[in-house]
Amino acid sequence: MENNQNTGTQPFFKNRKFIIGVAIAVVVLTPILLIVINKKAATNANPQAAATTDAGAKLDSARLLADANPTFDNLLNLGVACIEANAPGQAINPLERALEINPDNAIALNNLGLACTMVRAVDKGIKYCGMALEQDTAFTLAKNNLNWAKSEEKKIQAEIDSMQKEPQENRTIDYFTKLGLSYSYIGKRAKSNEAYSGILKIDEKNAIAYNNIGCNYIEMKQFDNAKEALQKAIAISPDVQLYKNNLAWAQDEEKKSKAGRGVIAQ
Repeated sequence: MENNQNTGTQPFFKNRKFIIGVAIAVVVLTPILLIVINKKAATNANPQAAATTDAGAKLDSARLLADANPTFDNLLNLGVACIEANAPGQAINPLERALEINPDNAIALNNLGLACTMVRAVDKGIKYCGMALEQDTAFTLAKNNLNWAKSEEKKIQAEIDSMQKEPQENRTIDYFTKLGLSYSYIGKRAKSNEAYSGILKIDEKNAIAYNNIGCNYIEMKQFDNAKEALQKAIAISPDVQLYKNNLAWAQDEEKKSKAGRGVIAQ
């Protein structure tokens, strides 16, 4: 789920434990990190000690605990530890796994929404924070995070609107890469692919463009198109592991999709 598109400089790889029942959220209007501890964990958690705990050590402990015993609480708390360690991309997988166990948990939904917004997948940030509020309409932190995600969406759309005014002669590969990424951040996958197609008109053997197009097609559940684009990226740059990882991701998502359709009895 994390953005596996390539910025053209450093690749993004798909990322595939300690205080029980913690919810974390950012109040955007103030630079304050708020943590809410579930009542069931209140007797086991020392907020003062937690505030002084090294984020990296906490993350290591949380990861070991979740790896050894991937319960809902342990996965939830690994997600929290990742966010607190400023590694929101690493929080997405454990939070998704937590939601497979308890899909209606407002805390996990909020935290996943926060993590998505932090990595600029703001369309998903809006989605999951909204789902958290559906489960708990009084969840103030989820409201704050939803408002933040929506404000980020507006900023990105404003950036896109500004870029659209760029003269044709200035629309370089860097321009189309930035435009494609910006569209993907707000969930406009088809428009993102249109931007990446602009790269291929300049450089028909641009592996990054094919990779990014493939990632968008995965999100759009157009798996044949995704595999075709990613196979082209691999053919151009066979040594880049990112493209192979994303092809495996496309194949995995296709299998999940087919398994979920079921078979009609005749």
